[in-house]
Amino acid sequence: MTRRPAPGSYQAWRKCWIGGPKAVRRALRKSYKNNFAVCRIVRMMPYQQAGDISLQEFAAAFGSNPSSPDTDIVLLAMDFEGTTIHKGINEVGLASISSAAARSYSSSLPTRASNFALKNHRRRKFMHGNTTRITNEMLPGTILSEVSSLAHDPSGRPIKIILVAHGIMNEVRNLDSLGLYIEDLPIAGVVDTTKLFPAVLGARCGSLWHLLDMLSIPMGQTSLHCAGNDAHYTLQAVLALLDLQFRDGCGVLGEIARRAAPRPPSWNKEEVVDYLEFPLDFPEDVAWEESEGSHSGQH
Repeated sequence: MTRRPAPGSYQAWRKCWIGGPKAVRRALRKSYKNNFAVCRIVRMMPYQQAGDISLQEFAAAFGSNPSSPDTDIVLLAMDFEGTTIHKGINEVGLASISSAAARSYSSSLPTRASNFALKNHRRRKFMHGNTTRITNEMLPGTILSEVSSLAHDPSGRPIKIILVAHGIMNEVRNLDSLGLYIEDLPIAGVVDTTKLFPAVLGARCGSLWHLLDMLSIPMGQTSLHCAGNDAHYTLQAVLALLDLQFRDGCGVLGEIARRAAPRPPSWNKEEVVDYLEFPLDFPEDVAWEESEGSHSGQH
């Protein structure tokens, strides 16, 4: 019987899976064939490597000796609220920035962001535009359309899309459950901020809220747990990490990353009740919590 690498020994396991003797690889893969989590990790390995390389190319466009990549690179952040294995997906948010748009940055924020809510699910204000209502049946097609729209520039030249997420496996799992396999999407690589943060700063980051706090990225007190906002925050986090990792001339990325989000529209008490993670008996208490800043969501 083939001996598996010890739990937690990721490097040993990866080496055995990819570069071990043929018989060992065959036995190991057979033993894991029904473990979807392991299969998902293996599927993402080449995408993670491509994502790391593409991040370097993206940052190189902003150095003291800037180099233009062969193709424009788009960082596309994605976030789901809810999962298909629990109560269902409530929202999906997308946020993107291209290397070309970032290079021409002056005053307006060179990012695009969208928020799609299913049914009556919308717990928090989307700070970068209007939320679009869709049905469950429309969700896969909507995501495919949004991603595909970034695959070429106006002249028809291909664009390299790098998918970004805070905990990329959650997003990949949700995409899989919707029948949207990353191999069939125009995505060249992936970047996980939970892996990028320790690679750059040598520390674990935990939640999205903690990541933003550590990077000094301004965030609205009740803006987390909206998929579109979280996707945009994740995108900002990647830019901030690139600024820290490649300090040579990448200051514009840090400037974009730390731009304060637009002020959200005002809301009424009924909406505020839905923002909280727990029910309160008196709407007056809810209003006080929001105004005093005693409640802040964490992702």
